[in-house]
Amino acid sequence: MKDQTIKDINRFFFPDEWKLFIKSIDKPKIKNKLLYELQLNTGGRFDELS
Repeated sequence: MKDQTIKDINRFFFPDEWKLFIKSIDKPKIKNKLLYELQLNTGGRFDELS
């Protein structure tokens, strides 16, 4: 899952600071919640959030 999350992050044009912050989170539930919120607020699409 970690590798998939990093691939998902890298597919979108988020600022580098966001990418580094998201990658630094070591709790999958928090990371997935943050990715979900980014998806809703930026119109991004993530194939795998679970």
